Amino acid sequence: IGNMMWNLRMLQITSNCKYADLIELIMYNAMLVGQSIDGMEYTYDNPLVSLGNDTRFEWFRCACCPPNVTRTICSIGKYIYSTSEKGIWIHQYIGNNANLDLGSKTIRVSQKTGFPWKGDVNIKLNLIKSQKFSIFLRIPKWSIETELKINGEQYPGSLSSGKYVEIIRNWLDNDSLDISFKMKAIFVESDQRIKNNRGKVAISNGPLIYCLEQKDNKNLDIFTAIIKKDQKLEVKYQPEMLGGVNIITGKDSNGKFFTAIPYYAWNNRGANKMQIWQLAD
Repeated sequence: IGNMMWNLRMLQITSNCKYADLIELIMYNAMLVGQSIDGMEYTYDNPLVSLGNDTRFEWFRCACCPPNVTRTICSIGKYIYSTSEKGIWIHQYIGNNANLDLGSKTIRVSQKTGFPWKGDVNIKLNLIKSQKFSIFLRIPKWSIETELKINGEQYPGSLSSGKYVEIIRNWLDNDSLDISFKMKAIFVESDQRIKNNRGKVAISNGPLIYCLEQKDNKNLDIFTAIIKKDQKLEVKYQPEMLGGVNIITGKDSNGKFFTAIPYYAWNNRGANKMQIWQLAD
């Protein structure tokens, strides 16, 4: 949470997209881990590997994290939007309705999104009267391909990943923007200066980092299995699993199937072995 707050301040100072990307990464893959899916248990740790001895707790003698999570969730709006003299900045794609003050006018912005499972976003504006200003849209660094339509018409400009695109026009009531960020399950390698991660890969899809839990991989040992890097990973939504998640499946070097789940969802079915960085070939 402290890391999110730091990157928010850096974003406010610099308007550099990398800080909004980091906020998204931390929000989904570090902050959410601290609380169980049902909201009843907590943990202070974000281990990259677990031997099966880790668990969450209902409370702590020094319980600063549970209210910190609640406070952050309640203040999530400030991470989604900001305004400047030029217009509205949209940093995060989260379903919401917001009233934003721009000069002497109030603009209502509504978002509907499939995040973090799908990269489809609909943004609708409500204004009392037409107004000219800029909307700055973050194009996430992980987006393989981005498509933008304004009121159903294709946006002709450049949409570069890891940057903001500025759209300046005379906006009208009920104007809408439809954005499609293409997600792809990929293997990620760490900086080679991290010795323990050499020869290993992690799996990501869109804003989410994935892990292997032994519970889903009873046919192999997650600590010794070697993942083939030259394969296409399959993504499938499982509505009944862990509150509804995208799982990712693939094969190890022996042809055995493995299943990966979002890291934030680990340790929600009892303590069991878990690992993010897998041996790879």
